[in-house]
Amino acid sequence: MISMSELKKLKVFYHPLSVVANIQKVAGEKYFFMEKPRALFKALQKEGLNFEHHTYKPFTWKDFELCHEPGYVEAVRTGTPIELAESCAIPWSEELVAAIPYATASIHAAAAYAISTGEPTMSMSTGFHHAKYFMGGSLCPFNDLNIAAEKIHKESGLKGLILDCDYHIGNGTDDIISACNQAEYLHNLSMGYLFSRLYVMHNEYLLLLKEKLSKELKSGFPQYVIYKAAADVFERDPMARNGPLSLKEIAKRDEIVFGMIKEAGIPVAICLGGGYHSIETNILIHLNTFKACSNVYFNTGHTYNFSL
Repeated sequence: MISMSELKKLKVFYHPLSVVANIQKVAGEKYFFMEKPRALFKALQKEGLNFEHHTYKPFTWKDFELCHEPGYVEAVRTGTPIELAESCAIPWSEELVAAIPYATASIHAAAAYAISTGEPTMSMSTGFHHAKYFMGGSLCPFNDLNIAAEKIHKESGLKGLILDCDYHIGNGTDDIISACNQAEYLHNLSMGYLFSRLYVMHNEYLLLLKEKLSKELKSGFPQYVIYKAAADVFERDPMARNGPLSLKEIAKRDEIVFGMIKEAGIPVAICLGGGYHSIETNILIHLNTFKACSNVYFNTGHTYNFSL
């Protein structure tokens, strides 16, 4: 029997081999954000937040072929041809190749657990939504979102929703949905399209998020949700060019999302999304996301931190 204290622990999926050691030395200083999974996991421990740590098995290189062209998969594995291997704009290295199977398997492990138990889970992966079928893209080698959905569909036949609240569009996710004929069992609600088309900000963004998510949930389509709770929507993020939300509004975004998904009775797995302001800002935002999820599901009463 599961005790009440165990039920109130958010399940966190992190593997130490998912992060390249000394990534800034291996790839360059501008890749500091790739240290986020390890830094966030340490911050969760330091804050003394109530969570349960889960590791998981890495993907095989055959798993990547579920949603990527085999020639591209082989290029990443071997580094040849280098142009294709580095199409994600991250310098190829043996260290990166060793970490990729662990970094990409986290979302599937978290989502599968959420589906099997009904409990919310949190993956330390960023969700590589720019990776396309034939190539990587914009810091994303393989699309772990699509692969997770493909494996879940093969395992259980379930239909899923990717709620992508990154500042940038999930163009790779849409590309693979089309290339792999996933539309019958996977929807991608990418809020990034609203910036490129409507440029909504602040409360208008939150209202539109509620409208779009409500429509998806009421459709009866999704049987689970993967929520990409990105930090790059922060109004001071350098990659966002005037992002739509303040720190308080990002926490409100998370409360809205978790409240609506909980009310719908649908399992949810969280992943981290982008964030380029600083590692400290990223950690603050993602700790607040953890707190929002715990507050909504477990009534923990955590206080948010909005001080940079």
